[in-house]
Amino acid sequence: MKKSKLILLFFLALINTTSIAQNWHKKYASIGDDFANSIIEYNNQLYISITNDASCKLLKTDLSGNIISQTKFNNLFRTSTILLSSDNNLIIVGNDNNNNGLVVLKLDLNFNQI
Repeated sequence: MKKSKLILLFFLALINTTSIAQNWHKKYASIGDDFANSIIEYNNQLYISITNDASCKLLKTDLSGNIISQTKFNNLFRTSTILLSSDNNLIIVGNDNNNNGLVVLKLDLNFNQI
């Protein structure tokens, strides 16, 4: 009897776990030949770095992929990576658009430069 209760409990837990899984597919408006370079999740939000030959765009979405805010840096990055700093700010690192150097920006979570 204990074994059947244990099996039943296992299947109920499995069903509950699979029912809360999120499956979604999003496509965001293109800014050219876009490449997603980096994504981080923090505080139930996603931060996505998208670059092309002319610009870099940062998106902040909820966990369902709905855009909360975005910002665009023209002619600044060719590639970029997002990092979360120990003081919960965003560090954006990448090659400059002419491949002559490195660009590092520190932004708050609302994309304001610090």
